[in-house]
Amino acid sequence: MPPPNGTRMDQTGKGFSNESVQRFYDRFSAFYSMAERWDSPPKRFLLEQLDLNECHLVLNIGTGSGIDHSRICQITPAKRVIGVDISRKMLLLTRSHSGSPVCQSDARRLPFKNDAIDSIYCSYLLDIFPPWEAPHILLEMCRVLKPGGRVGWITLSEGVTPLSRLFISVWKGFYSIHPSICGGCRPQQLSLALPVGRLRLFRSRVFLQMGVPSEVVVASKAEE
Repeated sequence: MPPPNGTRMDQTGKGFSNESVQRFYDRFSAFYSMAERWDSPPKRFLLEQLDLNECHLVLNIGTGSGIDHSRICQITPAKRVIGVDISRKMLLLTRSHSGSPVCQSDARRLPFKNDAIDSIYCSYLLDIFPPWEAPHILLEMCRVLKPGGRVGWITLSEGVTPLSRLFISVWKGFYSIHPSICGGCRPQQLSLALPVGRLRLFRSRVFLQMGVPSEVVVASKAEE
């Protein structure tokens, strides 16, 4: 049975509520930019595969401190790039870096009309949600995406080499103690969870950075 609304439970039986996520990233906002600079190779790849242009209306879900958002704004004008995050402090940082519109919202209930967005960028957000809930968020992304539009995301992934498997094993151990130790994140392989008939896989690639595996997935919305 799913947990109460607003609580993110998984097989460990530990919850990480929306309020906990918001408090954690509000506190972490001053240091988050350092982490964002470190994991730039998969993010560059994701931007390339989204094939953005100056006419697109782009949605960045989970803006973080705004470094990724600023990169998007170098391709698409800032006024056409909308940032969404649950953390108010992250949104303030994003707006200060780019000057683009931002919106405090839950990724599970995006405040946009159907078929309104050309492209969606989402980096290290879906791995905060438990496996049973992430596919529902993909459906919500699909709802606001225009037919033929692309959505791309990056998540912490399962290991593909002995070193990366060891890293993920240790990560899961810390997560089992308490999710906040890992920022609420756990590995996901969402290339295997695309909504059938709604999203079509375009690109998928796993990056390894100092033994840390990240999966980049880009999908397109089926044409009507």
